[in-house]
Amino acid sequence: MLLDFGVSANVVLGQRVIFALGAEYRARLNGLYMATFFLGGALGSALGGWSYAAGGWPLASGIGLALPALGLLYYATERRGTPAAG
Repeated sequence: MLLDFGVSANVVLGQRVIFALGAEYRARLNGLYMATFFLGGALGSALGGWSYAAGGWPLASGIGLALPALGLLYYATERRGTPAAG
């Protein structure tokens, strides 16, 4: 239930940002956002199925732990924008 809540909250927050933009951008960006979201879900499902078939729970769990860890590492090392000069 927590995972489902997190996914739903992510979609709502992402669409909140999109719908805060001008009307001329909303439809295309929302379509691109949803297509990307579902493509990621499909790729994740395919990877999960393959990993379980190839290596059972150890491989599936290892990939399930590695991907969020890589995302967190990327976030932690992401370069932040510099403040504008006076």
